[in-house]
Amino acid sequence: MYKLLKLLSITLIGFSVATVSQANVRAEMNQMKTVAASLTNAKDITEFQASAKVLREIAQQSSEKKPSSISNDADFKGYQEGMKEFISALDEADKLAQEGNLDAAKTAAKKLFDIRNIYHKKYK
Repeated sequence: MYKLLKLLSITLIGFSVATVSQANVRAEMNQMKTVAASLTNAKDITEFQASAKVLREIAQQSSEKKPSSISNDADFKGYQEGMKEFISALDEADKLAQEGNLDAAKTAAKKLFDIRNIYHKKYK
């Protein structure tokens, strides 16, 4: 029951992001933080993959929006490159989960926090 509720809450976060086209990047980044944490705390592969799917959707949407802290096209391109790197690392972790290796997937997901920290220093 707990697992079902957790998966439902992750799915609802994803739908709320998908339906709000004018959501600001800061709110999406907060959602990304929450969902990324659920990756490293996932109890099984199904939970990990559900979180990864939602996180990928949020990251993709965020990459298309210019944060208010970015004032020029060059910085926006750099921000988008950071989001591509984030999504690529997420896809790598999800691939490990698909292969049945939850522990390796969780370890790979920790790289997401490193990428976040690097790009936050540049663009936050």
